[in-house]
Amino acid sequence: MDAISNCIVTDAIYDKEDETTVAKFLKESMANKNKKAITTNLDSKYHQIIIKLGFKH
Repeated sequence: MDAISNCIVTDAIYDKEDETTVAKFLKESMANKNKKAITTNLDSKYHQIIIKLGFKH
């Protein structure tokens, strides 16, 4: 969700929700976009992915 325009930036449906799938989705959906913040539901699988993407989590 883009916080300024209040529009969905990217969405997708996958067969499973594991670290590999989440990392792939985030990396692809944030490519070539200005990134200021990311919000999650604090699921533990997101922590290392978010850190690797350069965000504080």
